[in-house]
Amino acid sequence: FLGWVHFPKHRILRATTKSRMFSRIKEMSTLETVQSYLGLLKHGNTEKVRQELLGQYWLWKL
Repeated sequence: FLGWVHFPKHRILRATTKSRMFSRIKEMSTLETVQSYLGLLKHGNTEKVRQELLGQYWLWKL
């Protein structure tokens, strides 16, 4: 539902949502876009995805 896979004790981001998120950030890599996705990612078990997003965002800005 809305980009998440729900389990009894946690929720994870769908693979299609993750790939769409990274492709959209690559297209328009603004700080506002990244902050918006980071806000979305706080609602699930996405620590590794957040670290990957922040690492790739700064590499794209170089």
